[in-house]
Amino acid sequence: MIKMNTISMYDANDFTENITIENTLYKLHFGWNGISWSMDIRDSSGNNIVCDIVLVPNYPLLFQHQRHIAIKGQILAVRNDNKTSIGRDDFVNKKATLVYMSEVDLKNAVA
Repeated sequence: MIKMNTISMYDANDFTENITIENTLYKLHFGWNGISWSMDIRDSSGNNIVCDIVLVPNYPLLFQHQRHIAIKGQILAVRNDNKTSIGRDDFVNKKATLVYMSEVDLKNAVA
């Protein structure tokens, strides 16, 4: 069974969400710039690890950054329609969902 862990998104233009991924606490900072959402990954002390990841629908958001971070799984902004962007309210209105998938679940999803 493939498991996706939902990451909470708030109705705000700028916020930080604490999340435990692979037994490590991270602070995910989200920002809306009027056009798109971006995400920064910070350690538990708030130090930046990777900055300005644009939340592109249905794309492995950590793919380009795997060599800089210890996370083996992926974070995805999932949309079930043909939209190629995520609007300001799309997470709140459930048109998009931010999820984390472990490395094992990713392998099972493509097998």
